[in-house]
Amino acid sequence: MTWVNSLEDHLPIIVMSHVPLHANRGDNAGAWTWTRALNAASERHDIIFLWGHNHTVERRGDGKATERANYRKLPGETLIVQSWDVDEAGKTVLKRGDDLVTQAETLGFIYMNAGYITNGVGSVLTFSDENENGLWDHLAVRRYALDEEEADPSTPWEYELREAG
Repeated sequence: MTWVNSLEDHLPIIVMSHVPLHANRGDNAGAWTWTRALNAASERHDIIFLWGHNHTVERRGDGKATERANYRKLPGETLIVQSWDVDEAGKTVLKRGDDLVTQAETLGFIYMNAGYITNGVGSVLTFSDENENGLWDHLAVRRYALDEEEADPSTPWEYELREAG
């Protein structure tokens, strides 16, 4: 937050993480902290969070629905993130499996799957200046994949950015 608050511009910020924020595998204990920090940063900046990692979960039938439901979330949508609990001694405790602690958070930023090279899927982000004033104001995302069911590069997902001046 110190770094974000020191910025004098409003350019988009891209965060790339190997591990996603959404709760599923029990291995992203920092998700709640990061989600809250990114939500605060999104008050002044367009934030795009790109994740991967769960390709092995997606290959199993039980994980596929969760992963696909979290491919792309826009500001204002809800994300279920992993949180933590505190034991009797006041120590932070990470729980897994059926004891997983989660928190519903309303996103202030764009959250999307970057793709899985293992599964032959990737995303291309293109920033542009639609109103030709020298500032990025538009983001188009195209998803490519070896499997046609996973991709549609001819129909990009589009998002209007703040004027990044």
